[in-house]
Amino acid sequence: MESLLLADERQTLIVAEVDRLGTVSTAALIERFGVSPITIRRDLAELAAEARIIKIHGGARSIHTSANPSYAEKFKHQQEQKQAIAQAAAAFITDGTSVGISAGSTSAAFASHIQGLNELTVVTNSMRVADEFKNPSINLLMTGGRRSPADALVGPLAIKSLEDIHVQTLFTSTHAVDLASAFSTPDAEEAALLKHFISSAERVVMGFDHSKWGVTSFMTFAQWSDIDVVITDEKTPETAIYQMKDLVEEVVIAQ
Repeated sequence: MESLLLADERQTLIVAEVDRLGTVSTAALIERFGVSPITIRRDLAELAAEARIIKIHGGARSIHTSANPSYAEKFKHQQEQKQAIAQAAAAFITDGTSVGISAGSTSAAFASHIQGLNELTVVTNSMRVADEFKNPSINLLMTGGRRSPADALVGPLAIKSLEDIHVQTLFTSTHAVDLASAFSTPDAEEAALLKHFISSAERVVMGFDHSKWGVTSFMTFAQWSDIDVVITDEKTPETAIYQMKDLVEEVVIAQ
């Protein structure tokens, strides 16, 4: 049964959701409002025609900003899925290895799952991630840089910090992902930093929940060929899972 909200009420809430998050997928809006795909697509078309949102492939983007939502906003969403993804990603890390961890709420969850390991070397551009590590046997290194609204350290100083660093595994996440544009973010400085982080890693593990699928954001920071392992949740469409299996070495469905 579809939501009992009137179209105008639902569309007002859609605009508020898009403005709050910056970019939202069609799938996430369908789940949020309990309506059919046709209804959401019609809503987005009408809102775009009224210049209240920007319609993009697979979803919508706010007209007000291309910036990342804050860490606090990201933290509120898909918590169960993020924890499952983080736990699955932690299985790829063992004692005595070097790990890069980019900024983000899924990355912070990942950090909490590996902080009990010993003799790790961890490199991160996130103060939130760094705060998860209390184990004195862990060698923790932070980049410099400017702090973004998403609590990522970005900019030339952050990039320079990564120039001579090599890690065995990088765990990162994405604001948006689709087949054509691959992995993208609304923040150009974050995109530049992530490109360098990815180039520093022997293996790249990408974690994202189903709400990110089918969305394109402002700037691509990684191609499918840059990624070794994808970890997503069971709500990601089956067709997407099959497509990804042809593009990366391993796809893990976090339970």
